[in-house]
Amino acid sequence: AAVREKGGLYLEAPVSGSKKPAIDGQLIFLCGGDKALYETCEPLLEVMGKKHLLLGEVGAGAKMKLVVNMVMSSMLASLSEGMALAKAS
Repeated sequence: AAVREKGGLYLEAPVSGSKKPAIDGQLIFLCGGDKALYETCEPLLEVMGKKHLLLGEVGAGAKMKLVVNMVMSSMLASLSEGMALAKAS
């Protein structure tokens, strides 16, 4: 809101992916912010990633990034529990 009040535009673009997907241009951008700015940035996002999504206002991209991290960590925890159970059997 503060950026808009000053006449500016803002687009957040958290990514899903690590170093290797970044090198390979395979990131997923989870964007939030101004739709017109998102549309202007789309050609750049397409070069850097395999997918880009406009999820709503500023903050929506960061929230989705947290959701993705939570899902991935729960999957890792489940795998760890399964390996421990398999080892104990």
